Amino acid sequence: MNLIHINLQPKYENLLVREELVAVVEKVLDYLNIFDCEISISFIENRRIRELNRIYRGIDAETDVLSFPFNEVNPETGYRMLGDILIAIPIAQYQAIKMHHPLSKEINLLMIHGILHLLGYDHEMKQDKLKMFPIQKKLVHLVG
Repeated sequence: MNLIHINLQPKYENLLVREELVAVVEKVLDYLNIFDCEISISFIENRRIRELNRIYRGIDAETDVLSFPFNEVNPETGYRMLGDILIAIPIAQYQAIKMHHPLSKEINLLMIHGILHLLGYDHEMKQDKLKMFPIQKKLVHLVG
């Protein structure tokens, strides 16, 4: 069992179904054989993700998803804290329209992408992309 925290601003509660988001994350973690972990996913505004991108990555630009790995044990639960994922809803909405697919598919992709980053996957170098993107593609297909 995993502890999955979904943080939705009230204005986004009509766009996303918390239980569906949790089910997708559980399916991904199960496929990756990750159990007894904690993960937090927050859905935020563009200006906030831009601010965090500037502060933590030195990039003064909006982005769709940021991941902050922890890999520490929560002393209260005994679960491994994988980290936090932040997703910019307006950017996800734009990307879904641009790609001609539902917002739910875009959100699933961004959650999967964020989870893989929490687990140490990267895509800055070509060899890293060759490791990360096939797994990401398989997981996107798995969750539908």
